[in-house]
Amino acid sequence: MENVNRFWFVQIQALGKLYRKDFLISSHLANMNLNETLVQQMVLRDREHGTNHHRYGYEEKLAYVNNKNKCPVKTGNEDFDMIADKIYCAAITYDELTMLFYPEYKTRCSYLDGRLLA
Repeated sequence: MENVNRFWFVQIQALGKLYRKDFLISSHLANMNLNETLVQQMVLRDREHGTNHHRYGYEEKLAYVNNKNKCPVKTGNEDFDMIADKIYCAAITYDELTMLFYPEYKTRCSYLDGRLLA
């Protein structure tokens, strides 16, 4: 759960930087958290296949791709909107994958709905 709390801390940092118009750092933080969803998928793959090294992959679908372009906020600023979507996408995906590790986990992505991002 320590990783989960760290993920959400970075999400809030990314939002803060986004709203302060620091698009470079905000995008960097959003990308870091999208990468966290990939790490989650790699751990799940290792569990499924009983290994932790891979000479070849299994053509896995990237879970976060299913959540792209779902951010409810559109400002008209292309950079802002793209970063907001990455933050939102990471949140939804992370919550979905975290529930596979911790079935009792209560999702947190609802905190990033239109009220917070508006």
